[in-house]
Amino acid sequence: MARGNNRLQGHNIFYDKHNRPILYVKRQKRGYRISAELEKQYRVLSSRVIIALIVFIFLYILFNINIFISIPISIAAYIYLEWRYRKMLDNCTIIENYEPDPSQVISIDDGKDSEMILKALLYIILGVLLVVNAFVTPDIKNDVAVFTVSLCVAVIACALGLRYVYYVIKRHLKK
Repeated sequence: MARGNNRLQGHNIFYDKHNRPILYVKRQKRGYRISAELEKQYRVLSSRVIIALIVFIFLYILFNINIFISIPISIAAYIYLEWRYRKMLDNCTIIENYEPDPSQVISIDDGKDSEMILKALLYIILGVLLVVNAFVTPDIKNDVAVFTVSLCVAVIACALGLRYVYYVIKRHLKK
């Protein structure tokens, strides 16, 4: 996979002197060198909680499956994705007693201003639309669980948008 704008990012992702991504697991004091072949799989599996939440939303809201069936299926989806994630890590090169260099991290605020502003706007718009949808749609307004989940996701989306705004402002104040 080409290195550049498509690089893995996150507070646990560092790069070695050969520009290879290393996932640092602080609890184990271990690094996992993620090969180019496993990067795409890592991108998907690192979002395993969100994927399980999406499974729940699809089952409960879109397909109108009982909540007592939707929750166990979502938990089973998470367990399966967690198992796949652990198996993927077993296929990575393990670096015992890894000590990451903080200067090697690719931070969220390393992106271009235009990209960060676009992401901020999209997250905030998503949050606003979720709130509007929650109050306007009778089916959502009458279902307490769906209404609560919609508002929680809206708050998270707005918080992510504001985080991007914060990084843009912080960068411009440093100049």
